[in-house]
Amino acid sequence: MGGDGGMGGMGGMGGMGGMMVDPCVDDIGEENDDLDHATPVFEGSTLAGLQVCADDDDWGVIVVCDGGTLTVDIAFAVADGDLDLELYAADGTLIDAATSDTDGERLVHTVGFAAPIYLRVFGVHGAENSYALTLSVEGCGRVACVDGGGCAPDELCLEGFCAPAPEGSVRLVDGDTPNQGRIEVLLNDQWGTVCNDSFSVGDGEVACRQLGYPGAARVFTGASGVDPIWLDEVACVGDEARLVDCPANPVGDHDCAHGEDISVECLLPGACAADRHCAEGEACSPQGVCLPAGSACLDAAPVQLDEVVHGDTRDGASVDDGSCGGAGAEVAHRFVPEADGEYCFSLAGSAIDSVAYVREADCARPDAEVACLDDLPAPWTPQAAVSFAATAGTPYYLFADTSQGGASGAYRAQVTAGPCDLPPPCGPAAPCPLGYLCSPQGACDLGPATCAVPLPSGIGSFSDFTTGLTAEHQGSCGGGGSPEAVFRVQSPIDAPFCVTTKGSDFDTVLYVRSADCAAGAEVACNDDNGLVTGQGQTSAVEVDAAAGVPYSIFVDGFDGASGRFALNIAAGRCPQFCVVDDDCPLGSVCDAAAEACVEGCADDTRCAPGQTCVEGACAALPGACAMPTPIAVGEVALGTTEGAPSEATAMCGGGARGPERVFTFEPPADGPYCLHTRGSDYDTVLHVQTGTCGSGTEVACNDDRAEIAGLRQSAVDLAATAGTTYHVFVDGFDAVGGVAEGPFRLSVEAGACAPPECFEEADCAAGRSCQDNVCVVLNATCDAPQELALDTPVRGDTTNAGRDRNGTCGGSDQSPDHAFAFTPASDGVHCFSLAGSDYDTVLHVRVGDCAAPERERGCNDDAPQLTGEARTSALNVNLAVGTIYFAIVDGFDGAAGTYQLRVSEGGCVPPAP
Repeated sequence: MGGDGGMGGMGGMGGMGGMMVDPCVDDIGEENDDLDHATPVFEGSTLAGLQVCADDDDWGVIVVCDGGTLTVDIAFAVADGDLDLELYAADGTLIDAATSDTDGERLVHTVGFAAPIYLRVFGVHGAENSYALTLSVEGCGRVACVDGGGCAPDELCLEGFCAPAPEGSVRLVDGDTPNQGRIEVLLNDQWGTVCNDSFSVGDGEVACRQLGYPGAARVFTGASGVDPIWLDEVACVGDEARLVDCPANPVGDHDCAHGEDISVECLLPGACAADRHCAEGEACSPQGVCLPAGSACLDAAPVQLDEVVHGDTRDGASVDDGSCGGAGAEVAHRFVPEADGEYCFSLAGSAIDSVAYVREADCARPDAEVACLDDLPAPWTPQAAVSFAATAGTPYYLFADTSQGGASGAYRAQVTAGPCDLPPPCGPAAPCPLGYLCSPQGACDLGPATCAVPLPSGIGSFSDFTTGLTAEHQGSCGGGGSPEAVFRVQSPIDAPFCVTTKGSDFDTVLYVRSADCAAGAEVACNDDNGLVTGQGQTSAVEVDAAAGVPYSIFVDGFDGASGRFALNIAAGRCPQFCVVDDDCPLGSVCDAAAEACVEGCADDTRCAPGQTCVEGACAALPGACAMPTPIAVGEVALGTTEGAPSEATAMCGGGARGPERVFTFEPPADGPYCLHTRGSDYDTVLHVQTGTCGSGTEVACNDDRAEIAGLRQSAVDLAATAGTTYHVFVDGFDAVGGVAEGPFRLSVEAGACAPPECFEEADCAAGRSCQDNVCVVLNATCDAPQELALDTPVRGDTTNAGRDRNGTCGGSDQSPDHAFAFTPASDGVHCFSLAGSDYDTVLHVRVGDCAAPERERGCNDDAPQLTGEARTSALNVNLAVGTIYFAIVDGFDGAAGTYQLRVSEGGCVPPAP
């Protein structure tokens, strides 16, 4: 809840104006129903439209100084809906109350300690009512506050009271909630913004931690600011205490506009986006909360209605328990019903002494449990199944657990509609339907599992029995005489996958055939592979799958063996036992305790080319073939090739064997485009491919093109076709003694390459400076105006100009300005436009005498209908041939920056919609 009438959570939503809401919808999702979830409220606030429902409370919290007097008034909307008011200390001690039978309550309390005071508003005997809440505090020299609000814009909440923000402080502005908004920093006694150049979630983490949040959920370009841009090219290491302590350009040194101001959404207390936001021994769940590292809720696999799921609790951990039991290892599944009703979660047919329990909405909270059962009655004992009432769209978490003292192992789980009404177990006297087999646990389950009817499978684990199946096939490495189960896998992409029988209870043989199940080519076969499974008589094979090709996986036995098997299918290469990291393939490291290769990395050397090590995992390196960076017409990309992979060579630049960054360009239309590295800091090579990145067809290459890009820089004219994807490589010259690498600047422009306006200061006229290869006006006064030519745009920067002349509009007396002289060659209306400028401009035109305000012929602050931009200016002025006119580029109320001025014959033409 914000100050001065702001809403945010206490007792329902704002804007109800004191009217009753039917039905009562108090606190849906608000979580302000107890002291631990109290919503902050502030002195001087009047909060209307709040509501209390039956069996529900509203809690608020306010900080009051020692000796301060807190006055709270609540006004009811309906006289017969009696609400009462109580005050509590932080430890839950009741310190005051107002319990009259009238249609309002007033409580005046003098606080004897400086601490948060908790307010409870509740209905008497289940009464429901809407109400307004008014708070005031007297006797405090300072304004009390709580983290998240209640202070003036240039103050922070420090130790419970509003105080001037110290130098280097951070605040969030123009966000929808207190934990998000544009990042602003206090430097030189003025709040300013931060540019989004190179700004990452890691930089946002530092800003959020400085504000007291656990970390950053995301960074984004949000609402633009109007204050100075203080920071650019921020590159935090990650352990900084303040954002201003991070490496960055010097304060105020930037090449950004306010449209590039960075915003952040910070994680609320208790929330997480990655494991680093959690305490040691905890991990971040998919729902964004920190849980014990072994919790089954971290990987609750989805299950559909009527789907039979096979798994093994040995793959879980003993972290959660049900109210009725479950002291062993457990696995969780997530079920979201499509309709309200009663459902059954059954573990009947499992190989373990099972316990089944169900939690609603929150997987990790034991108090969210809605059903729990340890043992079913005979003949299913010691199996478990529970019925539970469910609401459509609500997630339910189903736990397959093990009874205390029971051994972990394979389980069979299924969710069906209606109450649990299990049939008798199958057996000789109760055979299964055609196409199914009776497992040793008495469940009709596995099915034929033959080449004629293989079981479909995918990434995951499956556990059942080969006992009772037929012996029809064998692999080149064994399997004759044993019954086998057949599974069918088909990958949508070219990719390797690993198959193991780790966790099986007998001596397995594993083999795989492609295409035809009965007579297809064998692509892998293994009898024992303890180096992968860590279990001497179990098997493992690795398959390089081709997209769309079916593969038949045979789970067989050695020399007649059969029994309970575990089939595990995982994407990627099979892990291996190891002693040191170098024993493992790239993308993995050695788990010293288990002596096994596991996915992960310690640094970039453990990752494949084109990848980088991020938080212990290899990820595609942005700007490599695996993850090229898109670039569009008119964009400029900044970066460095230092540390980048070298994945492609070129026909020019000595082969261009240096490290490169890769971009994708998809032209919006046919035609020539100019790609250049003008402004880069090393000897670049630019080449372009179509087809497969790194080995495609080269369609353009250039080493040096000084007349376009400057010394040792590159430029290509690309005859591009719309709809074609081009891979653009910013590479380095391959010279004797080494390859070139360093910071680069890549630009894509429509049309053929043309020389820029300037490369150095000497290329520009007096009063202008060469900036980004454009001659920019820096000094243009009425005493020495710059010349303005018809249809020739002029760029300039008023930041350091003087306040020479003022217009009659836009508060321009506080802004620096530039003056231009223009003599028309024809009579008639001419358009003066500042479209394309980067700040809030004002434009005025005088005739004959630049210094005479009375000679003004027009003034405009904003002309969005003519410029297509919210804060730029344009004027239509009727000119006389041969007469000198003065166009003065000014700013609104102190604003200054870069601009573009253009004059053309005829009236200003509105931009196309």
